[in-house]
Amino acid sequence: MTGAPSVYLECGARGSYGLLTIDPPHDTLLGRFQQAALSSGIDFQLRPDGLEMPWVGLLSLLREFGPQQRSLGFQFRPKGDEARDRIALFMRQYKQVQAAQGDLTLTLSEDDVDRRLAEEGFTLHALKSFQRRDLARLLSLSNGANFSVPGAGKTAVTLAMHLLTRRPGQHILIICPKAAFPAWRTVVKDFVAPDAPNGNAEEFTILSGTGEDVTKALSSGKTRSRHQLRPDHQHAGCDRPLSSNEARPFGFR
Repeated sequence: MTGAPSVYLECGARGSYGLLTIDPPHDTLLGRFQQAALSSGIDFQLRPDGLEMPWVGLLSLLREFGPQQRSLGFQFRPKGDEARDRIALFMRQYKQVQAAQGDLTLTLSEDDVDRRLAEEGFTLHALKSFQRRDLARLLSLSNGANFSVPGAGKTAVTLAMHLLTRRPGQHILIICPKAAFPAWRTVVKDFVAPDAPNGNAEEFTILSGTGEDVTKALSSGKTRSRHQLRPDHQHAGCDRPLSSNEARPFGFR
């Protein structure tokens, strides 16, 4: 692509933010990136030389527009060693996810679901027939969503799906509004026996505090910890306090 505009991705002064610049300037291309960011709900600031946005937003644009570089006549380029290393890591992880698509699908009858859950220690309460139906359907899909009405037991179905599909070393991260916290605080005790195998009785660790606090919690090796949620705290990748009504990570296992 000789002579094609170069779209540079650079890590900003704030570690969680980055810069997108185009050389030579290209208003049409910049407009495409702006529209994509708006459509995806990415918070950005327009600068004379490009866009500033959270680093995860830049990676989202890279994922969306990477396959279109030739057709749109431009080329992504990292600017600086840190940006190059971050992009290389992202691309490796993205390719791994793409290669693994479909690997977690299972075809199980409702009776098979009951048997497999019992083996995992999910024995204190049985799923209802419609929950087993939904779970069996979700297990058969590479990607899926459960849009059942409030109170239908989506929390229990999600935990059951995690127990049936997780691999050694994998975690589940729950991001939800505060109204859903009580259900996630009790779902393990409500459904999983204390002597369940494979650590399945492990409760959720609540992620709270500053980005540094969350990073320490994720890397501490603790299996059962709980942190007080405070709305005046900041969370990883967020440079302003979160309001008490905003969705945030609940916890992980």
